[in-house]
Amino acid sequence: MAQTALVLGVLGIVVSISGLVLGPIALSQAERAEDAGADATAGRVLGWLATAFGGLTALSVGLNIVFLIVVLPRFLGAWS
Repeated sequence: MAQTALVLGVLGIVVSISGLVLGPIALSQAERAEDAGADATAGRVLGWLATAFGGLTALSVGLNIVFLIVVLPRFLGAWS
């Protein structure tokens, strides 16, 4: 289970938008591994990082969509 937490944490960071899903799963797996007596500190840390990066990526995508829908048409309308 500690290896699963580590792998999910790394994948969540590499594919950052999936960090919102894989990060909490990595945290859950790390907790299960620690309950079983294994050291899963790396999985726990990477799970938190993946969750944070996934959240920042989702926020960035959301703000870009708002920009494209709200701000850009007003800016382009001023040029015509």
